Amino acid sequence: MFRWTCVVGILAVGATILIGDLLERRHVYRVPEAAVGLAVGGGLAAMAMLVHNTEMMVAERFNDEFFMVWLLPPIIFAAGFNMNVPAFFANILPTVLLAFGGTLLSAFFVGGAIYAAGQVGLCYPLSKLAALFFGSLISATDPVTVLAVFKAIGVRDDIFAIVFGESVLNDAVAIVLARTVLAFAGPEAAEGGDTATAIVLAVVIFVIIFLGSMAIGVLAGMLCALTFKHMRLYEHDEKQVVEASVAFVFPWAAYYAAEALELSGIVAILFCGIVMATYARPNLSDAAVVLTRDLFEALAKGAETFVFVYLGMAVLTFPIFSHTVWLLAACTMVACLFGRLHVFVGAAITNAIRRGTREKGRAGAARTISVKHATAIWFSGLRGGVAFAIAAASFGDSDFGTRCGGWVRDAGDAGDAEAHAPSHCPEGSTDSLAILQATLLIAVFTIVAFGSPSRDVAVVCKVLQPKRSSTSQHGAGGIQGASSAPKYGWWRALDARLTPFLTVRSVHAADGAPPVASNESSLRAAVGLAAHKPAPHSLLQGQDDGGWNTESVVPDQPPSPRSADQPPQSEESVEDAAERSRMPLAPSKDAQMRRGSLPNDETFPL
Repeated sequence: MFRWTCVVGILAVGATILIGDLLERRHVYRVPEAAVGLAVGGGLAAMAMLVHNTEMMVAERFNDEFFMVWLLPPIIFAAGFNMNVPAFFANILPTVLLAFGGTLLSAFFVGGAIYAAGQVGLCYPLSKLAALFFGSLISATDPVTVLAVFKAIGVRDDIFAIVFGESVLNDAVAIVLARTVLAFAGPEAAEGGDTATAIVLAVVIFVIIFLGSMAIGVLAGMLCALTFKHMRLYEHDEKQVVEASVAFVFPWAAYYAAEALELSGIVAILFCGIVMATYARPNLSDAAVVLTRDLFEALAKGAETFVFVYLGMAVLTFPIFSHTVWLLAACTMVACLFGRLHVFVGAAITNAIRRGTREKGRAGAARTISVKHATAIWFSGLRGGVAFAIAAASFGDSDFGTRCGGWVRDAGDAGDAEAHAPSHCPEGSTDSLAILQATLLIAVFTIVAFGSPSRDVAVVCKVLQPKRSSTSQHGAGGIQGASSAPKYGWWRALDARLTPFLTVRSVHAADGAPPVASNESSLRAAVGLAAHKPAPHSLLQGQDDGGWNTESVVPDQPPSPRSADQPPQSEESVEDAAERSRMPLAPSKDAQMRRGSLPNDETFPL
């Protein structure tokens, strides 16, 4: 029966993808593919329940280890590998503020609000530790859900980088907070101890986990780049399969190494993908660039869809509708909406810092975050598989097995003890079950209620990719609204040192800095255009006007500078012509024929 369950699950993934594609073709944006996956998964579980197929119900049950080991890694890596890396680092300040400071504030606010609501009789009462544990896991936005919605509607690179970076990093925060709370609930904590020391120790552990995970990911990405640089597989014909196979090794090794060391595999594989996109991709052949992009995207698409089908199955395969704590889920949802107001605080701090850098005369400072942009970021606080995986693991281990926050039936009132039970405290419920039910209900609600109008909110808040004229599109290579690469700052200086060491490309320092090793596929995927097929074999170079120009770069043939007196095209401005004069030339016609490149005058069709 398990094998037949696998067959049904795989068919459900295919059906969800096809239905989502049909809805997209008909411009039905208010029914996101994530909601389709939930409906398909719920339908399969309902069919198994109707025919009383207990074995299939057990096989369809959400497994947190399967989710964390097999489904989450390809999704996170593909997002990092296809991310607009310059946009990510240009917005690292608000990302860190929201992921670390914002998640901590939200966790304590939501946990305190849930505990207070239970004590005054508004909802199911949780214990203090259970409420803080629930606030920790539910305060983190889900990267899988955010990716599914944002890629479908096509938001701007800077907003995408902030929201996705926050969702990945705050998952690490949520996991560490949850582990810390569970440590307080352990037998050692019950015997007594220094609370202040335990909190300081938790902060130290979190710093170690984050920095250690990031170091593992960066190291794996650099080893991948050096491997391809010295193996020089791009010089041999028909080696793209070997290149793609080797590229699979490093991110998964980084993820499982971090997990084996009890660090964060999510953070490790994210940074591995970012480093590989920046320094390993230029060492690949043209065919391998296209192959790895498509393979990683296909894996992520399948895993992402299966997550939502899996969550839909969990609605019926778990005891969600047995003693359901509806009021706890409602109170938690309201608390999460208020707790996420930290987005506006983080935006204000970011704007103050960026204005300060401009007043000091630092060129290249990133633009501020407007109220509309902050509203779009606030609205994107979707919950999903990661939070439910933490709740399911806690439910399986019965970490909070007490009823109603530790309420105990009075032995002297055995006859009417239920009459003295706290409000909204059904018999047979436990704190772990209440947390599980509320987490899944909130995940389903945010996916449907927030995912459906997300495109309308993006339009109102003006965070969709702006449309450009045909002339601009021609000059920008078909990438709409992509932010230009940073020309100053610590990231640019570090990139100037790492590029010649890790890649086969020579440093073209026309303005004192090398070109960013980021290609068209990463930016196109980041802005929601991954499904649109551009002219292949091209890298992207940033321009001052915020657009991108396509210039083919052959790894084994360093680009030569363009002649400064070359006349610009008729449609270009003087400034564009001046910028193009500093861009590298395309490879020769012989090199193009040898490598299978397209002519230099081809642009990405839209």
